Amino acid sequence: MYTLTKNRILIILIFLLIFNHFSFADYANEGGYTNKFSFSKGETVKFYISTSEQSYQLKIYKLGINAGLVYTSSFLQGGLQSTPSDAYKNGCNWNKSFELIIPNNWESGVYKATFPFSDQYYNNSGEIIFIVKNNTLGSYSKIGVILTVNNWNAYNNFGGKSSYDYNSTNNQKSFKVSFDRPFTHSSLNDFHDWAENLIKWMSTENILAEYITNVDIYQNPNLLSNYDVIIDVGHDEYVTLQERDQVQSFVNNGGRLMILSGNTYWWQVRLEDNERTMVCYKDPDKDPMLNINNEIVTTRWYDYPVYNPETKITGVTFREGGIVNYEDGTLSKNQGYGDYAVYNSHYWVYNGTGLKDGDEFGYDASIVGAEVDGNDFTWQNGIPTVTGNDKAPTNFRILGLSPAVNLEDYPNGHGVMGLYHTQNRGAVFTASTLNWAKGLPNDVYVQKITKNIIEQFLKNTFPPEIISWLPGKTISKTINKESVFLNDRNNISLSEPSLNFHINAVDPNGETINYLWKINGNEISNSNSADFVFNNTGPSGNYIITAVVSNSTDTSKISWRVTTENNITYYSVSGKVTYDNTSSTPLKNITVKLTPISGGNDLTVLTDENGNYSFNNVIAGNYNLTASSSLQLNSSLVNATDALITTRYFASLVSLTTLRISAADVNNSGDVNSTDALLIVRRFANLITEFSKPDWIFETKQITVDNSNLSLQNLKGIIAGDVDGSVTGPFE
Repeated sequence: MYTLTKNRILIILIFLLIFNHFSFADYANEGGYTNKFSFSKGETVKFYISTSEQSYQLKIYKLGINAGLVYTSSFLQGGLQSTPSDAYKNGCNWNKSFELIIPNNWESGVYKATFPFSDQYYNNSGEIIFIVKNNTLGSYSKIGVILTVNNWNAYNNFGGKSSYDYNSTNNQKSFKVSFDRPFTHSSLNDFHDWAENLIKWMSTENILAEYITNVDIYQNPNLLSNYDVIIDVGHDEYVTLQERDQVQSFVNNGGRLMILSGNTYWWQVRLEDNERTMVCYKDPDKDPMLNINNEIVTTRWYDYPVYNPETKITGVTFREGGIVNYEDGTLSKNQGYGDYAVYNSHYWVYNGTGLKDGDEFGYDASIVGAEVDGNDFTWQNGIPTVTGNDKAPTNFRILGLSPAVNLEDYPNGHGVMGLYHTQNRGAVFTASTLNWAKGLPNDVYVQKITKNIIEQFLKNTFPPEIISWLPGKTISKTINKESVFLNDRNNISLSEPSLNFHINAVDPNGETINYLWKINGNEISNSNSADFVFNNTGPSGNYIITAVVSNSTDTSKISWRVTTENNITYYSVSGKVTYDNTSSTPLKNITVKLTPISGGNDLTVLTDENGNYSFNNVIAGNYNLTASSSLQLNSSLVNATDALITTRYFASLVSLTTLRISAADVNNSGDVNSTDALLIVRRFANLITEFSKPDWIFETKQITVDNSNLSLQNLKGIIAGDVDGSVTGPFE
């Protein structure tokens, strides 16, 4: 979506003054094209070439992996071919210059045919880009990369006109533009600036891909089903309804879409004449399909009468984006623009980059520009959060922001990098900028982020998303001369006895989420909860609190840096755990737990060889004191006397302590009865090996810590069924 600027108008006027004695056909009649863009092995590619050379050789190069010269023709007869005055819409209709059957040993990929051309014709090009594909799609790679040939065609003014006024004769665009004409040098910049950078980078990373075009998707309604990941790179401004519907279906059915593009899905187009003519009126009132089939009227997707906003699939729109680093100097690099500010840096997209919220990346390569897409968002606790007012998915997570100057319906705009998931394991990432691929050659952050996304999309498993959290301070910051907000988790001071932490996590695929909390890298036991209480019980200093969330395959985490100012008085609680027998046998390796009644983290210790335990750093409050053991016991520890006492107790012939009553209730019914006595006999006789009740039973206490240390907080334990308390150990 280019806008006519003063500089552009001046260039056009000078150009017209210099070349007013030429027709567009006169000065642009060198070039070449093929009969289509994509060829299977064994198919015939036909070349139509016009060159001032009288004799020449056609050379064909493979791009990307195993790049190099793959074919040189014999000398071909050259010469200029006549270009009709309406070639821009009806094609050049040149004579065929050469044809070649694609060899079976050519690899799937992008190829470039070159031929000599002179410098006397403005903006001509001596290259032709085409694709070779395997006969079985998806057999070479499960990644499909879209070459945006519709966009090349829209900006191509070979023969006199394009889809734009600024580079068309009489400043009047054509509603129809033909693929049967050469691409000018400038119209191929889309390929060289963006797609070719991606191809080269993927080659260095040994990432295999197959290549497709907008036209291929239009022609084959099932094309995308051959792939797991689709990458849309550069400038995919012009798309058909057939392409858009197929991409939407791909994502809805679990496909993963990477949009490394800006100004994406702006104009709807139609293809005619066996897909060799692209139609785009850009004004519904001029389109003959208005009120006949409004669904395919060639206007902006969100506009009358289509009303099918691009945000529903891309999550972003040029309406709320705009221009950055534009050719007229708008938000230029020398003013400090052209990079993204990081948000939600805890997301897996940023893994291995070291980037934190508020950091910036991509400036040297000017990755943000020249046209960017955004969406409607608001600030919630320093986190940019999508509203959905523009029909963007509300689970779209914003990962990067850049200011932009909006040229459409909104006074301000932003470039918004982000990600969202669909219900059927589909996912969409959008870089929302034309120039993302310009960062691939040298920007380590762009490289790492792109690789993270490709690898995770191929893996097709995703960790839970941590979408909000507490605590966090909202702070103001100026980034790219814009006042924004950040959620600061690194400067939290604590002078109170405790601090509550909470995370709100969702799993993109609906899996169960597991939680784990850490303090300075040490796991906290029994912390499988979205909530955590940090007790200010240690020495003053810095503590890193980390929340880890995981599903069956992947993990996410988020951290806080807490500085404690410890002016709190701490107390100790100590005691001894013994067996409920006449010897009060000490019990070692018993887990003793101190649980705050008002909420907070449990404290746990093990008893020593003499059954002693001690808690330090206990703050004042009310607690439950409990004990437990997982020690396995054998059946010989109960006897006939235990069964007899149990019988006498439920017959009200003897009394028992509370702990002994619990020991007698071996069926864990809450009452002592004849069944308990029978079960004790059966275990004594080795007819059963365990009771319904756990083997170990301990007393419990409620204690109050108030301005003093507590000692002699003793607990007794007993084995289920040992009603007479005759067991003396050893307890190993």
